[in-house]
Amino acid sequence: MREDFGGYLLQRPSDGTPLHVYIDDTTLRDGEQTAGVVFANEEKLHIAKLLDEVGVYQIEAGIPVMGGDEQIAVAQIAALDLNCSILAWNRAVVSDVQASLDCGVTRWPSPCRRPISTSSTSCGRAESGCSRASSGQ
Repeated sequence: MREDFGGYLLQRPSDGTPLHVYIDDTTLRDGEQTAGVVFANEEKLHIAKLLDEVGVYQIEAGIPVMGGDEQIAVAQIAALDLNCSILAWNRAVVSDVQASLDCGVTRWPSPCRRPISTSSTSCGRAESGCSRASSGQ
C-alpha cells in the first residue's frame, strides 16, 4: 500500500539528517468558513495557546480588516507572546495591512524563537520565522 502514496510521503534524507516539517495552521482563519463553525474569542485564545504548545510553526490568526470580534481576537492572540509566528491574513490593500499592524501583528519576516535546522529555514512561505507576530503581506 505504501507504494501507492510514494509521491506524497515525506522521505527521510539519505544522509541521516533529521526531517523537519513546519506546520502553518489555518484553524482560526479558515476553520470558521465551515458551515456552522464559529469560535468565541476565548476559544480562539485557547486554541492558539494549544497550537503553540504542540509546536505549530505559524498560526493564521484571522483577518483583522473584518473588524469587530475578529480584530479583537487577532490583537489578543498577537499579545500572547507565543513562540510561534502569528500571521494576519491581508489582501494587497494598505487598509488591510494597517488593520494587522493596529492589532500588533508587526513584522515580516520575524525573528525566530523556535529552533530551526540550518539546512531548512522556510515553512513554505516567504521565510516566515517565528516570534510574537508577523504580518503576511
